Amino acid sequence: MNDKYLPIGTVVKLNGTDKKFFIIGYGATDPSKPGERYDYIGYTYPEGFLTKEKNYVFNSDDIKLIYYNGYKDKKYKEMLEVVAKKEKKQ
Repeated sequence: MNDKYLPIGTVVKLNGTDKKFFIIGYGATDPSKPGERYDYIGYTYPEGFLTKEKNYVFNSDDIKLIYYNGYKDKKYKEMLEVVAKKEKKQ
């Protein structure tokens, strides 16, 4: 199983910033950088989508600190297995 990905809802601090971010998805892209994929997409915490700020894309190695680890259950573990299979095909 691939434990590379943190669960949705995890709150993190990224290198080079004092803001907190929470993870909302995986396999993100940035329209300004065609062809590049990122591990995560997230919003600032605690504002989220409320401020209509842009979303942020980042990789696992951009994470400096984990404040809160999101919910993990059987479905999360199944998702990790699917992601691991897709990564092997690439």
